[in-house]
Amino acid sequence: MGFRQNIERTGRVLRIGAGLVLVGSGVAGLMIAIPGATWPWRVFQIALILTGAFAILEGAIGWCALRAMGIRTRL
Repeated sequence: MGFRQNIERTGRVLRIGAGLVLVGSGVAGLMIAIPGATWPWRVFQIALILTGAFAILEGAIGWCALRAMGIRTRL
């Protein structure tokens, strides 16, 4: 199974933008180092970074996982 392009330019740009916002907010949260932050909060921040990285990957290669599974998305 390959990653065939299944989204257009608008969807790619929006995915990359959303990915950058997610990665940025996750990294900012980790760098702020809120005193007394519990492990669920740190897991949430790492999940933001990983989700953002996946969105950036989708936008970069023009492939959407949901569309590949047959779910129609707007963009």
